[in-house]
Amino acid sequence: MSFGFGPQITVQQQLKMLSAPRSDPLGLGIGQVIKQEKNVYNVFVEPQGSVADHGPGQPRWQIFLGLNLQFLN
Repeated sequence: MSFGFGPQITVQQQLKMLSAPRSDPLGLGIGQVIKQEKNVYNVFVEPQGSVADHGPGQPRWQIFLGLNLQFLN
């Protein structure tokens, strides 16, 4: 079993009409890669702040959690 640990960054942009409600988050997070036999697991957490938001109900910040599974042959 081997472990990897490191930073990550995500930029998300939604292509919508300029007048529509939108939020464009930018985040910097941390994650860990775990390889176990023939499987690879990538687990991460990333706080994201909105660099541009428009309209009611759009978040100023959010937390992005993820799990990526790879099943190797």
